[in-house]
Amino acid sequence: MGNTAEQYARGLFERFNADVMTVNPYMGTDSLAPYLSVENKGMFILCRTSTSDRTDLRNQMLEGGRRVYEQVTYLASEQ
Repeated sequence: MGNTAEQYARGLFERFNADVMTVNPYMGTDSLAPYLSVENKGMFILCRTSTSDRTDLRNQMLEGGRRVYEQVTYLASEQ
């Protein structure tokens, strides 16, 4: 996944000169690394969306009292 993410980051930031990208962290932290390594560019990390379904994966409670989207937010802040 890291190699694919690297090519996406390159294409978006270099070829299309994008300043900000929305990324999906559910493929693992290696899928975020290429976006984090580009200076003076930003990214939005998808942690939770506005869908109304309360039984989906993102809202599942984990051991320790966090929901999946809260854990994703925590892990993203550690990057």
